[in-house]
Amino acid sequence: MPQQPVRIIGAGIGGLTLGRCLLKHGVPAVLYERMPSTPRHSYGVTLHASSYMPLLDILGLDELTFRRRTAVDGSLGGNGNIESTSMVYPGNLISTSFRAHREKLEKLLSEGLDVQWEHSLEKVEETPSGVALYLRNGQKVESSCVVGADGPHSNIRKSLSPNTPFGILPYVAFNGKRWVKRAVFDSIYAPAFKESNVIEMKIYDLVLNISVNEQQADVVSVSWIFSRPARGSTDPLHKPNRPVSGATDIPEEFFDEVAALSGLSQPFKEVLMQKN
Repeated sequence: MPQQPVRIIGAGIGGLTLGRCLLKHGVPAVLYERMPSTPRHSYGVTLHASSYMPLLDILGLDELTFRRRTAVDGSLGGNGNIESTSMVYPGNLISTSFRAHREKLEKLLSEGLDVQWEHSLEKVEETPSGVALYLRNGQKVESSCVVGADGPHSNIRKSLSPNTPFGILPYVAFNGKRWVKRAVFDSIYAPAFKESNVIEMKIYDLVLNISVNEQQADVVSVSWIFSRPARGSTDPLHKPNRPVSGATDIPEEFFDEVAALSGLSQPFKEVLMQKN
């Protein structure tokens, strides 16, 4: 009797990594992802050796090849270098940490896997032999082993543990992404980045981060992060009960706070003051 596949909900980094590990050990798996297979994560993530070195054997790659295939500047011959001197907390970084392009990483991880794109999970029910998955296309799949890798708003969590509360940290965090023309990047960003793909600065309790997502000959994609502790119950930027639909909204109070910052240097001033 053929082995029943493990059903994995979510084809992000976690789900794909699990799928590749199972594939390496001869365990069949099927992944269900609600989004289409078209590009969806065109931004950078920081990878540390503790997370990617164990993957190399699973993927059958040496470290240099892995970094060149996934680094944000790999298409230009780079290896995603991050300089510790560019970070606010350099102790969190080691020499083998690098900046990877998430879309490239997920594409590499998905090779050889059975990913059912545009298969959205509606609910999960426990059965005498395991669980039943109900997909929004009307399909019902029964399995003895299901893994939820579909993030904090997981439908598996909502179905099997509906009363489990979220623990929301008292922090304000905003982020964004934009494409910068090469001439602008070279004149405003590059002097601060130097040999790094990530730069940070701290102003009082506020930490600002700008990172390279992807370098092309004529344009560069960058992301920014603005984070600080919440400043009491009247903090206009701390909205822990904000609906998911409002996650992309940046209020005017954010730009007011940025404009009032003293000591804001380039390229942080240039990227944070942009409203689109």
